Formats: sequence, C-alpha cells, structure tokens
Amino acid sequence: MAIKNAAKAKTQGQRVADSRAMEVAARVGLCARGVIYVLVGLLAVRIGFGGDSGGKEADRSGAVRAIGEQPFGRVLLWALVVGLAAMALWRLPEAVFGQATAGGDKWTRRLGSLGLAVFYTVYLYRRGADRAGWRVRRNAPR
Repeated sequence: MAIKNAAKAKTQGQRVADSRAMEVAARVGLCARGVIYVLVGLLAVRIGFGGDSGGKEADRSGAVRAIGEQPFGRVLLWALVVGLAAMALWRLPEAVFGQATAGGDKWTRRLGSLGLAVFYTVYLYRRGADRAGWRVRRNAPR
C-alpha cells in the first residue's frame, strides 16, 4: 500500500513538474534573472565610462537598489520578487525528479538544481523582499 501511494505521489509530482504552470514559472524566473544581469551590465558600463554611479555597485545588490530608486521602483521590485520566487519554484522539481535534458537525472544535476533553488530563495529573502518593502531582520550587515 505504501509503495503504491509513493508511486502515485511521484507520478503526480512529475505531472506538476511538467505542467504548463511550471513552464510559465520557469520563463518568468529566467526573465527576472535576465533583467538583473542586464542592469548589472548597464551599471558596470556606466561606472566604466566614468558616469555618475551615485555610489551604486555593479553587482546584483546594486541592480536591485537601482530598480528601487526608479519611479514605480517598488512595483518593479515586486515583479522581480515574483520572478525570483518562480525561479526557485522551478528548480525544486528539477532537484526531486531530475532535469528534462539528457542526463538530467544524475545526482550532480539534481544537487545543482537544489543549490540554485536555495540560492534564489535566500537571495529573494535577503535582497529582493526587503527592497520591495518587507523588512528582514538579521544581525549581519549587508
């Protein structure tokens, strides 16, 4: 009975992992990640050409800070929060069931997907969410 329930749960989990909603979550997450990389690149170019960077750093934190300072910045930050959450959500089924590529069920790929899910969750918690208006308390400085 337990084996039958476990097989049923795995089948349902794989159905969710292969669903249209998960595909949309992956695309939204990749778009959010792309926006952050483009902004990091733009900040780096601006700093490189001696432009006024306003004390911003050309890294992910600087990109998030730059978004927050724009008109409608809070709305844009919420969009990034949703995108990064979607990215983390997309990586979890990959860690459990394997990636949909050749060799995607190897333990190294699964571990990599789990690591990325944890990374995006922590980044979302520490940077994105508090910039979007949630105050995250912690002892460590930023």
